[in-house]
Amino acid sequence: MAMPRSIPFWMLDKKNFALILSKSVPVSITDSKNISYAEVSVPGGDSSDNNYASMGAEEVAFSLKVVNFNNSVGNSPMLSQFRNLRTAGGIFDIAFLNSRQFSSNPTVLMWWGTGKFAPMEYKVTEVNFNHMNHNRFGFPQHTDVSLKFKLDQSGVLYKLEDTFSKVASVIGTANGLVKLFSHGNPYKGLF
Repeated sequence: MAMPRSIPFWMLDKKNFALILSKSVPVSITDSKNISYAEVSVPGGDSSDNNYASMGAEEVAFSLKVVNFNNSVGNSPMLSQFRNLRTAGGIFDIAFLNSRQFSSNPTVLMWWGTGKFAPMEYKVTEVNFNHMNHNRFGFPQHTDVSLKFKLDQSGVLYKLEDTFSKVASVIGTANGLVKLFSHGNPYKGLF
């Protein structure tokens, strides 16, 4: 049996106990973090001092192609997994039986493509669909799903990752020095 070329995209919807798998992977993942500074004016000074104010939560954004060409329900069952990320209730919160008023936002466990060493816990902030091809019954067969998450920096997984990242940065410095003084193409093996 042939091994897959790469690890498939995956994330775990914690509220619905659903493992979301995809053979297609995100082409690019945007990983950003807002760092805020507060300007403090000093009377008689030529410029304002920038004082550290706060750091925002890390945000991850990407899109994923969900494709299933068939003549019945198209990719609707796969899209249902992503639709569950749009609602506050979990698998046991049936809409007409329980109120979702005080339910928390959906949370996913994801590792793929972010450069982290362990899966991280993210709060889902945005899930958008762009349906393209439809079958004869009107069901979508090809959909671009755009997702945005905010990293939960209060959990133990984040704290372990943060500690390991500090150690890995020392290894990164050593690796950079080796690359700097080695001969040959520094991009060898990347393409």
